[in-house]
Amino acid sequence: MFRAAVESVDEWADRTNGLGRHTRRADVLIVAAGKAGLIKAEYVSEGAVVIDVGINPYTAPGGNVRMVGDVDYVSVEPRVRAITPVSGESAR
Repeated sequence: MFRAAVESVDEWADRTNGLGRHTRRADVLIVAAGKAGLIKAEYVSEGAVVIDVGINPYTAPGGNVRMVGDVDYVSVEPRVRAITPVSGESAR
């Protein structure tokens, strides 16, 4: 029998620098914050599964607009077992 605990973290945790304390405990982290690049590598436990639901428009130098997620894919990807890329981000 498996047990799961679900926790929802609001913006207050981000404002008080307590966000990582919550997110590092997750084996499966689902991020839908609406804030581009909010979750960095130091916020994620080694071997976690990360599902990035966020879609945020980002204007790159040169004026091209692309979508990025709430998770900083480049820094988080090496730490985790699996991660979902946001459309427009390259999966490795």
